Amino acid sequence: MPQVQSIRRLRRNGESVASIARKTHVSEPTVRKYLAKEDLSAVPSVRKPRASVIDPYLPVIEQWLAEDRANWRKQRHTATRIWERLRDEHGAEVSLSTVTVFCQVGVGRFGVSFSPCERRVSGRFGVGRSCWLLVIALVIA
Repeated sequence: MPQVQSIRRLRRNGESVASIARKTHVSEPTVRKYLAKEDLSAVPSVRKPRASVIDPYLPVIEQWLAEDRANWRKQRHTATRIWERLRDEHGAEVSLSTVTVFCQVGVGRFGVSFSPCERRVSGRFGVGRSCWLLVIALVIA
């Protein structure tokens, strides 16, 4: 900020862009940029929310998981099985890694989670075909 202020001060005193660049050891385009900007405060970039490729299939997945709550633990859907059913039955062009990450991160809104032992087996992100992740329902009364 002090450098920007000195560049602006020199310009107010009548210095040319080239002489300011030489005195401050900054390139001429940078001097022009600092002179042209009104507000130099750092503005954080705002990420626009956008839909995920898995969003259209959330009601289907929620239905499968609701049905799984009545099943024995070994009969419940794995992340791989969810992906296979989406691909085969609904023609979804969703990657296995997207479904796996959704199951680990986004499934909480459906009232299910992964057991700690499955997190250990699946690694940090649990991405890949060899991950056997079981979706275990939480008992919500």
